[in-house]
Amino acid sequence: QVLQQRILRSRWRNKQKEEMNMLELDFLFGVGFQLNVTISTFNNYCSFLRREMVRLTNMNSLFVEPSLSFRSSFETKLVMNTLEEDSLITHHNKKQLAAA
Repeated sequence: QVLQQRILRSRWRNKQKEEMNMLELDFLFGVGFQLNVTISTFNNYCSFLRREMVRLTNMNSLFVEPSLSFRSSFETKLVMNTLEEDSLITHHNKKQLAAA
């Protein structure tokens, strides 16, 4: 019975994760992927993704740095807001502020 409860909880958690992924995708499409973040936020997120990649591969595979052209193409799309250096700014929030 305990095993059945664990299986049910596991399935429920996986379902929640799938729904959250769909909500995230819906949000990204809703804002037209027009997310503006600071360079420091972008670098922190890249570092986090690298650590997760290493963790998921159990550090057994060779980790390859992304190419410079890949990274620079993303960095050129970033808009750095010098007044709010460490905050996330979305296109959606800008529209809300403009309407206010």
